[in-house]
Amino acid sequence: MKVLVASHVLSRRHGGGVAARAVGMARALGRQGVAVRLLGTDVHLEPTDRDELRGLDVALIRSGLTRFPLPLVGPTRLARLVGWADVVVLFSHWTILNAAIYAVCRRLGVPHIVCPCGALPARGRSQAIKRTYDAAVGRRLLREAAACVATTPLERQQLLSTQAMPARLVVIPNAVDERERSNRDAVDDVASAEFRRTLGLGTAPIVLFMGRLDPIKGPDLLVEAFARIAPRCPAPLLVVAGPDEGLRRGLIELAARRGIADRVRFAGRIDHGLTPAAYRAAALLVVPSRSEAMSLVAIEAGAGGTPVLMTDACGFDVGGDLGGGLTVPATIDGLADGLERLLAHPEALPGMGARLRAHVAAHHVWPVVGRQWLELCVEVAGRVRTPLRAQRSE
Repeated sequence: MKVLVASHVLSRRHGGGVAARAVGMARALGRQGVAVRLLGTDVHLEPTDRDELRGLDVALIRSGLTRFPLPLVGPTRLARLVGWADVVVLFSHWTILNAAIYAVCRRLGVPHIVCPCGALPARGRSQAIKRTYDAAVGRRLLREAAACVATTPLERQQLLSTQAMPARLVVIPNAVDERERSNRDAVDDVASAEFRRTLGLGTAPIVLFMGRLDPIKGPDLLVEAFARIAPRCPAPLLVVAGPDEGLRRGLIELAARRGIADRVRFAGRIDHGLTPAAYRAAALLVVPSRSEAMSLVAIEAGAGGTPVLMTDACGFDVGGDLGGGLTVPATIDGLADGLERLLAHPEALPGMGARLRAHVAAHHVWPVVGRQWLELCVEVAGRVRTPLRAQRSE
């Protein structure tokens, strides 16, 4: 079987969880003997991104824009790429690349699977553009998909409320590579100590935020919550790590106004290969997102045994029966309460991290999740076979 995996951005720095999921899924299918080709634009690709793509069959398309990647590809090449595949998997939603591939899939009779990765709700900027996209192609792309993949049961419920959804709707969670799962063991104390030294952290307990400095990720909620509990929890420091998407200056000013500037460190973007050192150093990871399909950083942290405080807007309950941390409302009050409860009992945090690590090892590694993707692709390839497709295959 041949599968074409398409993501408009392949850079992990700029594509975040979407890029990581597409690359991880392509690699996992390849390890199971599937012929996989990864298709994406060259926008934002850096040497570290190209290293991560090494060993994969990658078809890169030059992009004419950066904020909205514009694939500069001729119809003949795109038809050749799509026509090669038995199944096409489209990641994200609001992309010109997805629209172009969908049109070719429709013409050639190649079935496509859509995985929005939490991108389907029209939030944030460019609302008019998104509405236009949906009216022109987005709804049809979803409605005519052979299947749509949600990352959590919560996202599945959200997708069910969308009239454009296809009849086949499945849940396949996020995952980390087994090598990433063992990184916490492989990263020695020197790397963790260097992370602490660089940021002037000393031996203080670390509360870590890892993600884009963007309103949807909620770092402002976390800074406010940390300020509230700071007088009663004098030991921990807050480390805010991630690329700036417009909030950094405001967060620095917020920390100063709340009187906690000396207890907050802004680490900037941390290369993916160095994130295990940050997780290793942290007593606790906080995911304060206002909305999230399924937080990849929570899974990465959990893979290394770091407990997580997460909002209930993420579709992944690390608390409850799992016992890998706490899940709280996506509010300042909720996060402050969660921080105070967890930091009041630091001796309990390693046990929470161990339980989360066991859960990730059982449910969120690519050998497990990759089999789910393989079963879906095999089913779609066998179920969707139009006369045009059948004629082309003979």
